[in-house]
Amino acid sequence: MGSTFQALIISFHLKQKFGKDPYDVLINDPKAFYNGLTEISGDGADTVLSLVGSLLSKRYGVNRSAEEFLVLFTRSDSQSKHELKELFRRIADQGREEAVEVA
Repeated sequence: MGSTFQALIISFHLKQKFGKDPYDVLINDPKAFYNGLTEISGDGADTVLSLVGSLLSKRYGVNRSAEEFLVLFTRSDSQSKHELKELFRRIADQGREEAVEVA
């Protein structure tokens, strides 16, 4: 199976678990997202989030190691939530800028 199909399957199961869009949970309660992902994929959740952290670091210059990125999900403090929101906001802004340059 391709990675896109796997992402759709994970997203489907997370939506069933949370009863709402898993991306809303990701932004508003990263720890709950992490726990849900762990329930679905077991130990694979750490691997998935570490890989996402590595990709974001390489593609968007996120100044976090894969391990640091994973820690932001596993802590439930307000600072971690804030850091993740800011990180995702910067990535979204950069993606919009890239789209404008292409257009």
